[in-house]
Amino acid sequence: MQARDPQRSSDRWKSPEFWLVVALLVALMLAMLMIFRLGGETEKKDFLAIVLGAFGAWIGAGAAYFFGRENMREATESMLRMRGVTPQERLTQTAIVDLRPKPIPQTFKVSDAVETALNWFEVDPERFFIVVLNKDNKLQNVVHEEALYRYLYKLYETQTPPPANPLLENLGTVIEVITRDAEKLKSDKPEASRALNGLVNAAVVLQDRQTAFVANETMERERKFVTIVVNSQSMPIGYITTADIRRFVLSAENR
Repeated sequence: MQARDPQRSSDRWKSPEFWLVVALLVALMLAMLMIFRLGGETEKKDFLAIVLGAFGAWIGAGAAYFFGRENMREATESMLRMRGVTPQERLTQTAIVDLRPKPIPQTFKVSDAVETALNWFEVDPERFFIVVLNKDNKLQNVVHEEALYRYLYKLYETQTPPPANPLLENLGTVIEVITRDAEKLKSDKPEASRALNGLVNAAVVLQDRQTAFVANETMERERKFVTIVVNSQSMPIGYITTADIRRFVLSAENR
């Protein structure tokens, strides 16, 4: 059985209803005292009968209201305890850093060659984005692997004559993919431009003080699967995925 909170019990006696009852009792006692001092025997008996009847009815109604309200409060709190915390509430109460973001295996500078990033992708087939930092080591972009290959083949098509091996010659730097040469890939169609923007900004970026709920909602809205977690100086400290959030919710439901 759960112990009652003594603080809550003491607060009940500090409520306005409690002091209203006290004031009415004091007023009733003063009225009875005046009647018994100034009135006759008949008046005293009649007044006492009326007062006792009204007082009993008033006390009964007040007690029913007070204890009924307290019982309703206890029942509501008991139901909430039985219901538990919903996934949305759990995500809202959890900071992103509490999900233990995975460390970023490698970061790239805007001055790095595209070839360096492509070789990094070849090491592990599960890699599909690179985290690009500016000269101050702050997050610049999160570039999808597909953006590099689109840039690569567009570069190959525009060179005359085409290089013998487009994977090794004149690939340029990562900053060219992000800025100037990315414009060459854009189309007159808005959908194509949005798709390209999604490739050179391939992840949600949130500060570590944000909640897991914000991360989940933002990834769903922007249709991205990764959130890069940065500190107050905009430096990346790790990343989480939609799968991490699903595992977090399911682990709570299975407890």
